[in-house]
Amino acid sequence: MSSAHPLDPAGAEEYLAGRDIMVAAGLLPDPGRAPVRFAYYGLEEAPKDEVLAGEAPDRRLRAYLVNTGTGESSDVVVSLTHQKVVSARTLDPAAHGQMPILDSDFARVDEDGPGTSVHPGGRARPGLGAPGRRTRRLRGPDRAEGLQGHGRVRAPGAGLPIGPDNPYGNAIVQQVTRLTRESQAGRRADGSRGRTWRIISTERSNRFGRPTSYTLYPEAAPVLLADPDSPLAARAGFAANHLWVTRYDPDQRWPAGDYVNQNPGGAGMPAFIAGDRDIDGEDIVVWHTFGPTHVPRPEDWPVMPVARCGFVLKPTGFFDRNPTLDVAPPAAHC
Repeated sequence: MSSAHPLDPAGAEEYLAGRDIMVAAGLLPDPGRAPVRFAYYGLEEAPKDEVLAGEAPDRRLRAYLVNTGTGESSDVVVSLTHQKVVSARTLDPAAHGQMPILDSDFARVDEDGPGTSVHPGGRARPGLGAPGRRTRRLRGPDRAEGLQGHGRVRAPGAGLPIGPDNPYGNAIVQQVTRLTRESQAGRRADGSRGRTWRIISTERSNRFGRPTSYTLYPEAAPVLLADPDSPLAARAGFAANHLWVTRYDPDQRWPAGDYVNQNPGGAGMPAFIAGDRDIDGEDIVVWHTFGPTHVPRPEDWPVMPVARCGFVLKPTGFFDRNPTLDVAPPAAHC
């Protein structure tokens, strides 16, 4: 299998050949098992020096595979030249507490010819404009038994004014707001102040007498930008904030309502918090809204590369010190 130029986009025949290689290697499951989604599938570019030297480099494809049944994701490189898998590694979705999200899609385009106004999004190619889009995802409703306590908002970036206790004006403090009701818990991220959210336990504490907890570190991204009076805003009320905290209810699972397309507005998250239930010391669900804002570039046509977004969830106060500092003392030496 060959291509006129090593950097030519992969064709349909090559994509199918790469898939056959992964099937033969056991990287894609049988039809009866949980499906695997291609989060990304594209050309693995050859080294630049080989291309400039006019050599015929190994033609390769790269794929990010996500098993929708287990959540396991893999990074796979296959060689079309040698008909084999070059590398395959499983990605750890919990590495450093990061929840990686890959966003890839076909760019939607509209005619943008002579005499038309500049497209409000970006230009895909001459005559085609690509509208901007925003993908909003909401993580939930995972529950953490033993962490049934209080939601707290922490903004560590607050500076103290110059005074007797801060003569040089370089001291900062952590401001804490305790969330006790659902009406308080619709919150927005603030990157300028380093705002985080902490879910603390009502049952366990560490050696300092402080409760064990998890801290949610959000990405500084805007909330829903649609007009508040639009049908989209009515149906996607959950996207109005980065954080929601609700009392656990097994029937409250879908933040946009059970039937999104038939929802006239008000279903989902707005209905969940309408009762303004107490969340202090209760079994709670923490919902986090996040996602990229995509203003198309010419490089996104016709298939956009992968955009990454996500958040970090870190355990806080579970250990008395750094748990990795457990290496045995070295043997005696001079």
